[in-house]
Amino acid sequence: MQIFTHTLNNYQLDKVTKLLEQYKVSNPGNKNLLYFYKVGKKTVSIFKTYKMMIQGPDADQYGKSLIDGANVQEIKKLSSNYIGCDEVGVGDYFGGLITCAVYLEKSNENTLRAIGVRDSKDLTDIQMIMMFPKLIKLVKYACLVYSPEKYNELIGKFKNTHAIKTCMHDKTIKQLVKKENLSGDVSVVMDQYASRETYYSYFKKLNIDNPYPITRFETKAENKYLAVAAASIIARVAFLKQIEDLSKQAHTRLLLGSSNPKIIGQAKQIYLNGGRPLLNKFVKIDFATTKKVV
Repeated sequence: MQIFTHTLNNYQLDKVTKLLEQYKVSNPGNKNLLYFYKVGKKTVSIFKTYKMMIQGPDADQYGKSLIDGANVQEIKKLSSNYIGCDEVGVGDYFGGLITCAVYLEKSNENTLRAIGVRDSKDLTDIQMIMMFPKLIKLVKYACLVYSPEKYNELIGKFKNTHAIKTCMHDKTIKQLVKKENLSGDVSVVMDQYASRETYYSYFKKLNIDNPYPITRFETKAENKYLAVAAASIIARVAFLKQIEDLSKQAHTRLLLGSSNPKIIGQAKQIYLNGGRPLLNKFVKIDFATTKKVV
């Protein structure tokens, strides 16, 4: 009897269970099983650890075909109204991390273009701040703002910025869908920072079940989708507000980014005033810059 084993990620688990739905049978009594299937003379066991074990004739060949089928990325047509997602703060030493999800109705696209909504990299901070009051009246949105302290807590736990972003995006999308009572199958476009497979694999690391499905991962999505561009602008303005608040606490205008040499001097002054506990309230501790500060 052949045996095939493979540990599934969240995305593969979702796809494999759909592919095997018609073959599902009752659990034979193993408390460690999530799902159990009978496919002809083969059995497919999926355990709580997400390990899949196939037993029976041609198990190896069948297992590989299942994985290939699970890895096929569906190219779904976007609904006319859709959600766009982006994040801000990843490359800044000062400040935390902010994600934003924007629900854009097609009827408002021309109006967004008219007020200047486009890739935020083509806009100045002043332009985005001035645009913000008009923009938030034209879209439905949700923002999740994590302080440096919260970011540092999570990076200490998960050791991965992408995992934190993934968790935040999922929370933000679900918050928007719930707040605005949106359809459960509304399309979502994500500015891609990881492959589809890697994105879904983070949920297992985060112990998050039932992540909101992403319709489309796109690199440079701000250039292609107005909802993503709008999300980036709203998140940027929220981040600037956070930096302004932190600057008041630090009694100096904190600098953006991470490459300006003056940033080290600002951070050193904070460190001298309160040591690492105070620094933790202002910066992303995992940055290499911290080694030059403490």
